[in-house]
Amino acid sequence: MTYERTILVGVDGSLASRDALVWACQLGRLANLNVRAVMAWHFPPGSDHTGSVEDTSSMVRSQLAEVTAGAPCDHLEFLTVQGLALTGLIEAASEPDVAVLALGKRGLGTVPDLLLGSVARSVLHASPVPVALVPTQPLTGFPDPSRIVVGIDGSPMTRDVIAFVAQLAEGMDVSATVVQCIDIGAEFSPERLEEATLRMADKIRSDWCGPLGESNVDFSIAIYNDDPRVGLRDAVERADAGTVIIGLHGAGQVRGIGGTTFHLARHLEVPLIVVPPPSSVTTVEYRL
Repeated sequence: MTYERTILVGVDGSLASRDALVWACQLGRLANLNVRAVMAWHFPPGSDHTGSVEDTSSMVRSQLAEVTAGAPCDHLEFLTVQGLALTGLIEAASEPDVAVLALGKRGLGTVPDLLLGSVARSVLHASPVPVALVPTQPLTGFPDPSRIVVGIDGSPMTRDVIAFVAQLAEGMDVSATVVQCIDIGAEFSPERLEEATLRMADKIRSDWCGPLGESNVDFSIAIYNDDPRVGLRDAVERADAGTVIIGLHGAGQVRGIGGTTFHLARHLEVPLIVVPPPSSVTTVEYRL
């Protein structure tokens, strides 16, 4: 089989990166995506290294093959990049066949800001492709990634998020719940609330969801009269979803990461795919 699209996975030998690789292999099988494991390396500043770049790269490649041994992938490629982790990941993600960059996230610790780590936080802002933040693999395995909750807010990012989901659906059967969270009750009286909700769902369908219909995505629309950090997590539980997809924008608690993105990255038990803003890409055709 020829694979034209690739999931790039950052690997560093940690259990978190191993879980990210397992998830990428699962998505790759469903969506006919190649999986490429990348490991960045560099000589420490001021070090008196005697080996050549070629020798060191070969050694790192052997290490990469060792830590990825047994990964449940139909087709797995190896890539080593000389440079710091952030630089190496962004360089590798800039290849034209890369559709998604997957990273493992740290477990929930006592210092919330350390959840993502400095590399993951920086990658979210610099990546030219959507970034998947993958949690610890459950004992029962990751849920089906084709069951998707799509978080939208009516901003320009909505178009990019929907476009990415539609592109993803070209490779696999997708069941999506499109979720918008808004304080409807503040705008409408209780007796008009149901009517207003139905009108809003119709508007979302007509204004934003055309690409999903064109890609034959089985989708529904859910309006939550709640904070998105609460509503999206509830939608995941109700839909038994295996993936959440949202856009990255807004100022939040962690170096510009939006509050909703940061909260979901910290608390979701399923992978979160964060689509970059239009300024980070040249087109919404996300190489899928």
